[in-house]
Amino acid sequence: MAFNMKTVLAPAVALLLCAQVSFAQTEDLRKVSTDLKGKITEVQTAKIKYQQQLNFKEPYLLQYEFTQTDEKGKAVTYMYEFNMADLDPYAVTEVTQKDKLLVKATVRNNQKLIKVYKDREVQPYVSSVELISKDIDNARALKELLKAGIPMAEKLMEKKLKLTTYDAQVDWLTQNVKPVELGDKIYKQAFAKGDHVGTIRFQNTEVDKQKSEDHVYTFNLADINPNSIKFKISGNQFIVGFETVRDQKVVKYTKNSAPGNFTNQVSVVVNNVEDARDLKTVLNLVIPQAQEKVKAAMPAVANQQEALKLLSSFIKPVKYGELTIEQTINAGCVATLQQVSQTAGKTEKEVYELNLMDLNENLLDYSISGQKMSIEVKVKDKAKLVKYSKDDVLKSYNDDVKIYTEDVEVARRLAHVLGKAIVGCRDNYKMQFSGKAPDKVKWLISNIGELSLDGKTVTQKFALVDAADINKLKYTTVESDSKKTVEEIYEFNLTDINPKSVNYSVKGTWLSVTMETNFKDKIIKYYKDGKIQAYTNTVEIKLNDTEKARNVIAALSESITELKK
Repeated sequence: MAFNMKTVLAPAVALLLCAQVSFAQTEDLRKVSTDLKGKITEVQTAKIKYQQQLNFKEPYLLQYEFTQTDEKGKAVTYMYEFNMADLDPYAVTEVTQKDKLLVKATVRNNQKLIKVYKDREVQPYVSSVELISKDIDNARALKELLKAGIPMAEKLMEKKLKLTTYDAQVDWLTQNVKPVELGDKIYKQAFAKGDHVGTIRFQNTEVDKQKSEDHVYTFNLADINPNSIKFKISGNQFIVGFETVRDQKVVKYTKNSAPGNFTNQVSVVVNNVEDARDLKTVLNLVIPQAQEKVKAAMPAVANQQEALKLLSSFIKPVKYGELTIEQTINAGCVATLQQVSQTAGKTEKEVYELNLMDLNENLLDYSISGQKMSIEVKVKDKAKLVKYSKDDVLKSYNDDVKIYTEDVEVARRLAHVLGKAIVGCRDNYKMQFSGKAPDKVKWLISNIGELSLDGKTVTQKFALVDAADINKLKYTTVESDSKKTVEEIYEFNLTDINPKSVNYSVKGTWLSVTMETNFKDKIIKYYKDGKIQAYTNTVEIKLNDTEKARNVIAALSESITELKK
């Protein structure tokens, strides 16, 4: 390979240029801060003398101090620590207070980011600072210098932490979330990497004279809403708080090793505003990278079979305190999900029968209640196609189902493979019939029969009125229970049926297929117990088998459409 001097030197030159630009920006701000310092002078009002000074460790981090002495010689000293980058350039104003002329500077959004000392004792944080000027010209100069320095300080803050990679940002978090001591209370805090990409384990042990409490929050950086990162100040306590995306309670929490309820927020105590700012900056940097990392870490799914196999592996027993839920699912598109819930004095079995193709892959969401987390799955178009039984008794048909998980990492991967399985099952589904309209009608005649439920037996029969005419059908249903038997007969032409009206119908524990005539015209001949009744416009076929119902709907709709051509 040919040696290319330009290729070798380019990165070094770019780095040198960046360093030079950063140095120049620092020096520009240093000049502003130095000029500002020079404008701070002693001020005498009618009754009070103000001895002022301004210092800075960094050109953006100012310490404004004044000692006010009254006529009796009583003196009080105040000091304000603030970062110019926090100030709102549109909220730097001149204010007159009787015989005092002030320059008031306020933090953006009135956040209390200015640390105050009174006679060297820490006071509650405030949102504004007032510089005392000797006259209007001095006030104008102070105002213009502050307004000039604010954007310079903002640019330096943006470049303060040079953390460009995800690993560097996570390492910074684990190294810089530290213990904080506030008076008699100590917050022993630490961030540690979790078992999955993006996962952070935040431990905070709060210790005071009376007790010690251990709090552990496990969360994924990818789930944090960067717009929720806020500073919270209460007295001399400074907190960086943040919440999850959509306020979902996906943060796992334990207190003194005992499981607590899932939550949607985390709070980190920091020593000062600068630590808070750095933490917020790094969180804003790492969150989008974590989202990409988590997305890339989802299980690879090559086909439907792999998706179904992975799905079975993610559906497993979970334990929430004294409650244990045993979960199993068969690895197929037509699935049976069984959940057996056990507590000390009770066992309950629930069974859900469904076809994965009916589920909405775009509506797989977390559902959290207390210590329980699940993936809530909705049926497309809210159709009630999930057959639900409790303790071996059919209860209803539902339009949703929940799959329980131990935490958000399992839930995230479960939702991913379930979505792939749903699409695969839908794309690869094959009807139970084939051929043209005559074949489909023949299939209907062979597959609509007898069923029993809730103490009732329903015997049904589809037949051709004329063997030579597949369009004209006769549907006979005989429904009987311990008290009576009712026979109903419907005669109709398939071409008189609106193919779009053929659909599922659920009434309690009964699943049926219903259909209506075109324009709802009452042209279906109807008999009840051998007697002619008024013409009707609807027919109902009871099935209580979702797969059979699906195929009956398709066979009817397709046959009607073909015969109308």
